Amino acid sequence: MALDSINVQAAVTWEQSRSVLGFADVTQGSDTANFALSALDTATWNALYAVQHVMAPADTKDVNLRTFTDLPGNGVTADKVLSILILVTGAAADKLNVKPHGTNGLQWFFENAAYGVDIPGGGCLLFSEGAASAGTTVDATNRQLLLTNNGSAELTVKVVALVSDP
Repeated sequence: MALDSINVQAAVTWEQSRSVLGFADVTQGSDTANFALSALDTATWNALYAVQHVMAPADTKDVNLRTFTDLPGNGVTADKVLSILILVTGAAADKLNVKPHGTNGLQWFFENAAYGVDIPGGGCLLFSEGAASAGTTVDATNRQLLLTNNGSAELTVKVVALVSDP
């Protein structure tokens, strides 16, 4: 079963103001900054890695973006990745660390293989290349991310990545 449609979006909307003695408040906004990938070619970006993990403290999970079974049950062998969304449910003090795996690590948006990012409970990470991008290569040696629960309580983690399965 192929991917029928996909749309990746992020938006921040704000308004800010300050009081001015003797005059009307100065207001900036309402304003918005948007990111959207829409009308992507689903012949190229045709598969989703989608999984949910419940992770105990100190638990680790591998995210293999090269070979996996998608939600409809199809075997996927990806050659490129374009976007990833990681959602973390749990206490804000508990952190999920995401970094390239020590074995066949996918460096992708990290400066080097040793770098990672902590996502607090209730937070998310969305990374996407632009619609004109050819994506990042996923192959036998560049394919895995490592998730680690660095907190003291259980975290629920959802990972969704948009990939190409030639």
